[in-house]
Amino acid sequence: MADQPEPYTVRALVSSLVLEIPKSAIHRLSTTNAKFKTTMDELYRRRALWTYARAPGVLSALPEQAVTEILDKADLRTLKPGEVILKEGARPTDAYIVRTGFLRVARKISETDDRALVYFREGDIFGLVALLSGERASPFSISATTRAEVIRIPADHLFKVLGKYPQASHLLASGAQETERVAREASFMPMPQQAAAPGTQLAMSAEVLVEKGLATGSEVLVIDMEKCVNCQSCVEACGRRHKYSRLQLRGLQVEHYTFPTACRHCEDPVCLLCSVNGIVRLKSGEITIVEDNCIGCGACAERCPYGNISMHAVDEHKPGFLQKLMGVFGWAAKREAQAELNPHAKRIAVKCDLCAGYLDYACVTACPVGAAFRIDPMKSLEQQQLAFSRGRMA
Repeated sequence: MADQPEPYTVRALVSSLVLEIPKSAIHRLSTTNAKFKTTMDELYRRRALWTYARAPGVLSALPEQAVTEILDKADLRTLKPGEVILKEGARPTDAYIVRTGFLRVARKISETDDRALVYFREGDIFGLVALLSGERASPFSISATTRAEVIRIPADHLFKVLGKYPQASHLLASGAQETERVAREASFMPMPQQAAAPGTQLAMSAEVLVEKGLATGSEVLVIDMEKCVNCQSCVEACGRRHKYSRLQLRGLQVEHYTFPTACRHCEDPVCLLCSVNGIVRLKSGEITIVEDNCIGCGACAERCPYGNISMHAVDEHKPGFLQKLMGVFGWAAKREAQAELNPHAKRIAVKCDLCAGYLDYACVTACPVGAAFRIDPMKSLEQQQLAFSRGRMA
């Protein structure tokens, strides 16, 4: 239900009969049956908390009994992009742990504007410092930048449990102070820019990476427009390898970098909501179209918030020998163009799958000037935050 990778493996110990319910059916029933939705939400909440308690993170250092008691009264909240969970100046009443997604921490600089100080992500705990120090007003606001899940722990219950486990209280407080330290010391200083290692890293502010939606990706294609000569070699190489080119040199423009319409392989991919498994995530992490399953409905293309899935017409006419020979004179291109213009032609979803099964990225390898490369925004963000933290300590 969270579109996250399974955190564990389930294996049958004896001969078993299992009923598999497609994700689309779960969502459809949840919108039409309130009782079903309540049941599934509660089941998801309990399983999500159970899974989180056993994963490496802020709670893993605590005694198992302490974790069990803390989560006993906790609840799981799902936040929509832009939803505010804590307002600047409001009195903190709960502690929170980020389970998934990104939260923007900001402070007002005028009546109408605020400035991002830092971003909380999975495993970060916030609100506890204010509770421990008795703050009457939060020094910053916190809102969801992407779809996010947070575990809310009521203050009264948390203090009751921590009173029984003094060591757990110290560990939790240390983690909370480290999480909020950058936000409390930021004083509107910008995140430092790093020199980009050629073809591997991108110097860019955390605000751009997160708020432009780039941080949700794991392998993002970047074109350095100061180097690009517009030869279209990357587009043509993609087409040669995959039959259809999955790349278009348009998209988000930040400074002299372009982020083309190539799949970002998001950690939380909304496109995977497919009733026929026409689009799946491979074990190796890539998200790909299963051509034999795809029925051409276009639902995945509509759901992709970045427009990185396109629908292509399928030319079901198989060319003969003479027609293949004429392909060099444009016959194949003409047939493809005619199919695209035919509104009744069968269509199939097309998207980048990071050249799954190949040892390289066709688009990057084909670039003659080194303008195309891929980055992992999360690694860039983590390195920037670490550099910022070290700079403050120095």
